Amino acid sequence: MLKNSNITWEIAKKTNIGFELGLFNDLNLVIDVYKERREDILRSRGTIPVLNGFPLGVLPPANVGVIENKGYEIELNYRKAVTKKLSILAKLNMNYAKNKQLFADEPLLGEDFAYRYRSTGYPLGQSFGYLVDGYFADDDDIARSPVQTVGGHASRPGDFKYKDLNNDGLVNEKDMAPIGYTNLPEYTYGAAFNITYQGLDVSFLFQGVSNVGRYLNGSGIWSGAGFTNYSDWHLDSWTPERAASGEKIRYPRLTTQVSPNEVVNDFFYVNASYLRLRNVEIGYTFPAGWAKSVGLSRARVYANGQNLYTWDRLPFKGVDPEQLSAYAYPIQRVFNFGLNVTF
Repeated sequence: MLKNSNITWEIAKKTNIGFELGLFNDLNLVIDVYKERREDILRSRGTIPVLNGFPLGVLPPANVGVIENKGYEIELNYRKAVTKKLSILAKLNMNYAKNKQLFADEPLLGEDFAYRYRSTGYPLGQSFGYLVDGYFADDDDIARSPVQTVGGHASRPGDFKYKDLNNDGLVNEKDMAPIGYTNLPEYTYGAAFNITYQGLDVSFLFQGVSNVGRYLNGSGIWSGAGFTNYSDWHLDSWTPERAASGEKIRYPRLTTQVSPNEVVNDFFYVNASYLRLRNVEIGYTFPAGWAKSVGLSRARVYANGQNLYTWDRLPFKGVDPEQLSAYAYPIQRVFNFGLNVTF
């Protein structure tokens, strides 16, 4: 690869506004809003003509990228000693962050493309794929529909019917569209609660994300050649009998061959938002007099659980929204019991 002796640092221009409010010595609210324009981002060139004599792959990266970031952070804290025996603590937070590529040095695609840019104007990591418009019912349906040249394989009944976005009677890469959110969540949020009454304490921790997408593929997801790991999702696949009887269909036809279904499309690009009960703990601290009577300065017994429950929007339960791979080591539900003593 050729070198670029003019590489320099990125330049960031930031605007930040903060607000903080406290009430009654119990409630505290913090809001932070920001916007950033980052220029001179190092990235590979995409618009150098072939007349230069070098393929794009050997040209050095240059400071050409421009990205805009914006968002806000909100934090709300509440701490209250209700009585000498009872106290409450609650913390809520939510963050929003979104970016947009203002300049990516990419060539403008032809006028026959439904979307002429793949990066410019979109967030980092934006996926493009085909939009599914149901399933082919039979051979006549295939014959009446735009010709599907997707994945290099002919369509059969039960396969996805992809949308012809540029209306040229042919479905190919020119009909690819932005699908879903990126794998970086736009919203992250959490909530923590703690209640203490005399020596008894109970705490909860919730954590979640939203406006985030994941692309499902490979074994455990696809049913084509070489994939033999199946889930409950595949039990509701398309068959002529199920389609004729009006049964719910959640998956295209099953096959042992490679099919047009196994490409990036909005069916396999799923909403990976979730809310997880990350931690629950209950404990009891023995009275100081009792602890002292047995030679201790402090004693506490507790039990807690991690990753106890998850609310998500996945189409089936074969994967976790934080992992989305049939072969990833699963997130464990863990229970602990213990005793803390101080001499």
